[in-house]
Amino acid sequence: MGICREERMIAKGQLARWKSSAPVFMAFGMELILVVKYLWIYTEWGLRSGTKITPCVLAFLFKDGTIGVNLAKVMVYLGIVLVLSEAPFMDEVTPYIIVRSKRGVWWRGECLYIWVATLLYMLFITIVSILAVLPTVTWTGLWGSTVAEIVKDGNMDISHEIVKVFYPSAVLGITFISGWISMVMLGHVAYAVSLATQKRIFGLGAIVFLVLLDPIVKWLGAMSEYRWMYWISPISWSSMENWNMVNVRAPIEVSYIFSVYAGIIIVCTIVIAFSARRKQIDVVSLQ
Repeated sequence: MGICREERMIAKGQLARWKSSAPVFMAFGMELILVVKYLWIYTEWGLRSGTKITPCVLAFLFKDGTIGVNLAKVMVYLGIVLVLSEAPFMDEVTPYIIVRSKRGVWWRGECLYIWVATLLYMLFITIVSILAVLPTVTWTGLWGSTVAEIVKDGNMDISHEIVKVFYPSAVLGITFISGWISMVMLGHVAYAVSLATQKRIFGLGAIVFLVLLDPIVKWLGAMSEYRWMYWISPISWSSMENWNMVNVRAPIEVSYIFSVYAGIIIVCTIVIAFSARRKQIDVVSLQ
């Protein structure tokens, strides 16, 4: 039968709240400024030297950064943290929705909202990244002369192995999917922890920890004795340079990444279902 009408209506209702949500406006405004500022260097390079660049630059934003250096990826993830900061998504009308639609419909609708909200956020980041380099874009399907020149200088926001092996459109698609799924995972973690503990701050703290773990792992992972940390840092997995299908020296297998993402989402969904059915929901305590 597909997704029931009630679940869709709950997800739609949560999206409708965006127009009056300060965290959502802050997130999208912050990311608009960040993405344009971060990628404008490539446009300036192209305008100055007469070179062109592919519009598929989303992966530039998802390159792993270390502490204090190249933290565009962390800022992108902090944007979705702001969007999801109100999980579990409860207000004064939530008890009436639960009474009318039952708890199962309610939590499934909220999980659907997480999938849709993160998809819209990733679409926004992707569109802004394209617009940021639009003045010097080439539509040939190749990386463009701007990327070729910067790779020669050894100063690039994307792994040279990725540039050598993959077409830009493939990298865009892979980065979009891995980034989206990682954000869905974060949303489910926030929702599950908040609902299970009845404290929104714990869910928010859990996903902020996962986001900030990424640059720490990059910093420590440069030393061989700490490379095991990549296996427990799910935000690190959305960067293609950490995949061994890109670089044989990279620490993570692609099958492991998406299997664990799926496992975390499934476990969190079970926790959400159990918590929503078993625990007393007090809106006041979740504020």
